[in-house]
Amino acid sequence: YMLHIFFPSYFFVGSDIELARRENNNTFYKKFKKHKYDKFVKTIFLMQLFCKEKFIPNLIEYNESNLEIISSDCGNLLTINTLPSNWENQLLNIKKECIKHHILLRDWGPWEVNPFLINNITIKNEILYFIDLGDAEYGNREIIEKYFQKKIKSINLILKYSYLYLLFHYPRRIFIMILRKLQRPYNLVMLFLLYHYFRNNQKSK
Repeated sequence: YMLHIFFPSYFFVGSDIELARRENNNTFYKKFKKHKYDKFVKTIFLMQLFCKEKFIPNLIEYNESNLEIISSDCGNLLTINTLPSNWENQLLNIKKECIKHHILLRDWGPWEVNPFLINNITIKNEILYFIDLGDAEYGNREIIEKYFQKKIKSINLILKYSYLYLLFHYPRRIFIMILRKLQRPYNLVMLFLLYHYFRNNQKSK
């Protein structure tokens, strides 16, 4: 049971997805949340843009009113143990296609909870597929190169250090989480007020 939690075949829900499920006829169903229409439209656009490429699921049909997509089933989520021998070359070739179209595919790589699972990339018949396109955005060559190299470097570090990588991964994720919280204006104001509150209390004692 714990293995399925930390190494799921796919995620049933997500930040953009209300429901996802594997169908019996080698297809995959996704229903987007109502307020994620922009992510739905972007996904349809990119699936059509990259329709001739192997690394994107085939779009079979979609329902705009219900925000539903049916695509080809692209296998299970990639893990460090299921990386194909040519995984890096595949990613570099995908990067070239992204540069050609000025599209930065974001939100993929070692999963925050378990870095031995590669989030939003699946594998089927030794081919890698990018299955979450909702966070993609415009990007120039430099930005796309930098993003891909960062992710490839992380995967290589996990391959090199195995479980020792966790000593670096979790403290870094906690630091990033705190930093993101502090970067929000509301949280900075609250931190400022708390600082002055405790400072005044210390002076009054």
